[in-house]
Amino acid sequence: MFIRDSAPPGALNWYRGGLTVEREPIGRVSVPTLMIWGNRDQAIGRPGVTATPPLMDGPYRLVELDAGHWLIQQAEAAVLRETLAHLEAQ
Repeated sequence: MFIRDSAPPGALNWYRGGLTVEREPIGRVSVPTLMIWGNRDQAIGRPGVTATPPLMDGPYRLVELDAGHWLIQQAEAAVLRETLAHLEAQ
């Protein structure tokens, strides 16, 4: 991704856009939702995680892992297990 000179600004602008652009609320989420969160994540803190359940109308389950932001690399087996269990339950 960072091979071309234009890649870093483009990658960073994706994140900047999410923070600065006013958006209409998307409404409450009614589909079954699984949130897998690493409690050492520096991008998504506990306040963001605890603010999520009130936005859910459908079934919601939080799985907290002792990991950071890159869950697939840091806790691959747990992510796979929880994702498959969630999909099989639907």
